[in-house]
Amino acid sequence: MLLAYLFMPWLGTFATAHCPLAGNCCGSCKRSKQPVKHSQHAGPAGVLLVTGSEEPLWGRTQVAFDVIGTVVQDNFAQMAHDFFGMTKEELFSVKNQSAWTAFERGDISERELHATYFKDGREFDLAGLKASLMASYKFVDGMPELLTDLAEVGHKLHCFTNYPEWYTMIEEKLGLEAEFGLQWTCVSCDTGLRKPEPFAFAHFVRRLGGTRKVGAAPILFIDDAAQNCEAANLVGASAIHFHDTPGLRKSLAGVIGSRKEGTVPSGGWPSRIMR
Repeated sequence: MLLAYLFMPWLGTFATAHCPLAGNCCGSCKRSKQPVKHSQHAGPAGVLLVTGSEEPLWGRTQVAFDVIGTVVQDNFAQMAHDFFGMTKEELFSVKNQSAWTAFERGDISERELHATYFKDGREFDLAGLKASLMASYKFVDGMPELLTDLAEVGHKLHCFTNYPEWYTMIEEKLGLEAEFGLQWTCVSCDTGLRKPEPFAFAHFVRRLGGTRKVGAAPILFIDDAAQNCEAANLVGASAIHFHDTPGLRKSLAGVIGSRKEGTVPSGGWPSRIMR
């Protein structure tokens, strides 16, 4: 947001030759003839301005989601009961959490996880566990529609999550990237970094260009864990603590706008020039 503000003069200059509304824009370029409110037009270079605010953000927002518990239902407790015949608490009392953490970081292989999953080294059906996890992957209610809405108005969507290489099973089942444009940008097994570690968030912001790209789009992070939202704030990213999709829609309407929350500008939504 700060970078966008600092470089507004440059953005206005760039828009001079590329203003998508020609003589009916806000006055930020030399081709303007009839100034209108900023909230009624697309931003520089034809990037849609998605907000109903009188002082809106310029350009698209990079919206990053945690996955399990935010986009995809956290059904581990039910899965543990169905597959292992244990409550979540009983499973965690005998499970080797350090092995799972290492697997999430990409430090150990699936074969090594199989050998060390339980503290006592007991044998279990790893293929059956994966199949049970696969069956448990379901969208949080209303999330497919929200992701579609965000993508359709031009926001860039990212995953920033702690998960092992099995995230490919989530993609296979739900098509987060293929069907909804939610890119697997920062996954702990690929980066070797886990939330809420400061280095994980520093890497995340750098990966999205927040510390090195002039005019980089602002970053918004959404997670169901409050400590992760606090960590995002510490590296300069805005964050929304997720509880449910209707609540998230209301929060988004106050940050980047939402067509379904009555924030349509008085002049109506402009045609989208760039997706």
